[in-house]
Amino acid sequence: MKISKGTDGQQQASRNIQQKHLQKNPFQWLDRWPVTPVVTGAFAFFVSLIIILGVFERGPLLLEYPATLFLFWSLFTAAVFALLLWGVEKMPWLHRPFVFPVLVTGLAAAPRFVWMRLVETTPLWDFARYLNYARSIVGGDPGAIAQIRGVFPHLTGYPLILSWVMQLFGTETAVARWFNFFCGLVTVLLLYELGKRAFSPRVGRGAALLFALWPGQIYYGNVLGGEHLFTMLLVGVLLLFVMATHLESGAGIFPKAWGLALAAGALLSLAHVVRPVASLLFPAFLLYLGLKPFDGELQGRSIRGIHHLEKGRPDTAESHTASDDVQEAAAVKKPVTSKRKPLQVWQQILLGRGIVLALVVAGFLLTLTTLNAIYEPQVLVPLGKTGAGFNLYVGTNQASRGMWSADDWAIIEEYDYDFDRIHEEAWRRGMERIREDYRDFWLLVERKFAIQWAVSDYGFYWGMLELDRVTAVSLWAEEYRQELQVLSQVHYLNLMWLTLAGLWLTRQRRMASFNAFIAILFFGFIAMHVLIEVQSRYHHSLVPLFMLSAAYGGGLLLDHLSSQLKGKAVGKQVANE
Repeated sequence: MKISKGTDGQQQASRNIQQKHLQKNPFQWLDRWPVTPVVTGAFAFFVSLIIILGVFERGPLLLEYPATLFLFWSLFTAAVFALLLWGVEKMPWLHRPFVFPVLVTGLAAAPRFVWMRLVETTPLWDFARYLNYARSIVGGDPGAIAQIRGVFPHLTGYPLILSWVMQLFGTETAVARWFNFFCGLVTVLLLYELGKRAFSPRVGRGAALLFALWPGQIYYGNVLGGEHLFTMLLVGVLLLFVMATHLESGAGIFPKAWGLALAAGALLSLAHVVRPVASLLFPAFLLYLGLKPFDGELQGRSIRGIHHLEKGRPDTAESHTASDDVQEAAAVKKPVTSKRKPLQVWQQILLGRGIVLALVVAGFLLTLTTLNAIYEPQVLVPLGKTGAGFNLYVGTNQASRGMWSADDWAIIEEYDYDFDRIHEEAWRRGMERIREDYRDFWLLVERKFAIQWAVSDYGFYWGMLELDRVTAVSLWAEEYRQELQVLSQVHYLNLMWLTLAGLWLTRQRRMASFNAFIAILFFGFIAMHVLIEVQSRYHHSLVPLFMLSAAYGGGLLLDHLSSQLKGKAVGKQVANE
């Protein structure tokens, strides 16, 4: 029988209705209990706390700038960005393939190139250690500084990957700066694609614009830390994960989603080697997959895929014809003779997601094991290994407010660089500090939260701490130090305001978006730094995710204002009639 397909508009409307109908939570109790609203509310609480501390307390204190001006300029910047986002959406030519990615990459590259070439940051302390160790690897001495790396094995990861680059382009400091520059531009494109796939093309464009115009990342670009590489890897992992979970239909013996999950795990192992904090993604993935609703039409294909997998034959969207639908419909009328009870819909979906998560873990372990098999005999420490004891010891120091101190560092020489003894004793001393006075400990936690999240001036501080040479641009930056630091803080607060707007507008939704994943990962960072060392630069790698939330919130705010204006216009028209 020939079926009329109707117009493109009718087909799109039909698809939208079907997708809306199929959007369901994986568990029915998620519909009854406000789990997602609670996550949204907790996210909004911490974002509000960042705004209060950044505008009224720590921001004015550190940057010596009036709170009223922080409030005005951050709100003004949020309004300007919302208008910019509206303008981009009103220009269809920007939505063509490759047009926007090329333009936003150019927008990101211009200020970063100027800063990289004319503000040459001198590597100091850990940053100098990274550079010198990478040079040692290239020079044939991968066992260099093994003593301190034995205590902190994560100091090996970033220099090792940097050495791969230096083997191709040379060991000059400029090569490391160019590598940071490259990581920044790749992150822009990955963030754009992640926003498109996790939310919508509008969110992808908005997040990419926010990253391109991020002052703190521009200032921080010449600092030879692992944050630039780690951020690129983190966004790449999330992109592969989102692609895998959006392909729940699967095809054949080895579905595409499974390959993407393995790739995500492999990339995650590299991120873990650079910064072990990457392992927080595992619990975040698990919790998010339990909240993530079914994806419209993909739900049906996923069910068929699991159904046929149980029967021992593959299923694809192309092979499922109209005759298959007739046969399946007829099969419903037949009495069930199989003794095996079929899986329920939520069980089928969660089974598919469980396989994806298991493959992420498998890809991670396989890659990390392979890297250690190759490099551990050379670098003399296991890649990805970490100890929490020393970080707990530092993070519970009332005198240093949970930041690095020379007094805490003395334990390393006291126990002769012995990994096990240092971290065990540091853990014991840290727990003693907590037990001494719980009230003082929670007051310390409050101060640490402000240090970690309230101010985003670290980029300029580290980028201008010491320079290889003086240039006109560096002199200009030093002259306008306060203004440039305030600009970075205002941009950061702008993200918080837009994120808060989106959270307010979605406060009653019981279907989790990717914003829930960002919230879960954010909670993980907060919980971890309750105990361990804090620095303001430690929030650097989460800022691109805040940009996704901000672009999402900005888009929702535009939609809300547009609907309000249209409602008033219709009301006036009705009144006139």
